[in-house]
Amino acid sequence: MADTVGKPAEDVAGAPNGIDSRELITVRLALDAGIKSSRRIWDADGNCTSRNFLSAVDKALCLAEEDPSARRYLDHDIDNAMSHMVAQIQIVRVWKASQLCVAVDRLFPNAADSMSTSDRTTTTGTVSSGMELDASDGIQCWASSCVPDEFAALVDGGLEVLDLIRPAGVSVLHEIAQRVICAGYTKQFLQKMESVPCNVLDRFLLILLVQCPRRTTGIWIKRWSMVTELVEKAVVAMRRQLYAQDPGAFDNFRDEYLQITSEGVVLHLLRLADVSTVTSHEKLEYILSMYEALSDAAPSLLLLFSGEHKQRVSERTLDTLTRLADVVKTMVSGVMAKIQSDPSATPSRAPDGGVHQVTQYTMTCVERLAPHRTVLGLILCS
Repeated sequence: MADTVGKPAEDVAGAPNGIDSRELITVRLALDAGIKSSRRIWDADGNCTSRNFLSAVDKALCLAEEDPSARRYLDHDIDNAMSHMVAQIQIVRVWKASQLCVAVDRLFPNAADSMSTSDRTTTTGTVSSGMELDASDGIQCWASSCVPDEFAALVDGGLEVLDLIRPAGVSVLHEIAQRVICAGYTKQFLQKMESVPCNVLDRFLLILLVQCPRRTTGIWIKRWSMVTELVEKAVVAMRRQLYAQDPGAFDNFRDEYLQITSEGVVLHLLRLADVSTVTSHEKLEYILSMYEALSDAAPSLLLLFSGEHKQRVSERTLDTLTRLADVVKTMVSGVMAKIQSDPSATPSRAPDGGVHQVTQYTMTCVERLAPHRTVLGLILCS
């Protein structure tokens, strides 16, 4: 208390001429009290819980704009206040995944059975991309099976009709952005966006990271292809819904915000596509599905990025496609080697007069690879 009482006296002596020193001291104390009193300025529903702090921020910015000497005097306090303000972007909930989880639950109907007890009781979690997940939005909605018709419906426009955004959260972003611009803290604001969670896109990563951690299994490879398609559609839907919100100061940042948010998940998804350890040619069709899913989604995804974001995503996408193509070529060589194995080691005809096992194997391969013949031909010719 003694420190608090003594500080205003020092401030009075150093106050700029022509400005009420008591007003400056009141603003400084209000800023300090607001920062110390609560980690949150807004609650989860977007309601302001620290109106006095916001008023003090606005007053400080107004004084600083009117008089450069006041800006210098309040510089440290404004810096602390804006750091506190910018940090709110990591707390405010802009996206919601509740309707999305209902839709995905139809794709994976055994979700409740496939989650462990610890998964079902955990309130929050993180994926390795560093994003926090909120179980209240349905973290346990993934399962091990899939309904093809439901998946097709979701990919072919189902995501467009889902309510993925919280308007109250966007309003908070407008309030933050308005003060960030006024204070000249746009650079810090953009930097903080790099660690902002997006529970809509993270839900798709959970299909891979929570339910199917072994990357070399057939089900994981099939899920990766599905998730790639869904992420591309989800990003498009998120962009449309964000742009449909009421205009405000955050409009200056929304393109960069979407790119940063999407880039983190897309790059993480591409890193997960490392299937270089898969050598079994029985999984060839799954690797081809991965290649097709990524090559189909890439054009739309790249349209969402620009500048350095686009360059990073483009380079990683090309690298991933190249790696997948190399795996496919290795697998095809394995298939050919098996078909062309030493005929002397096996009778040319099945003992019972039926179809020879090599013939059966060949026909099975042809049947399973037929849907992928176009992309397979492109890979083998490259």
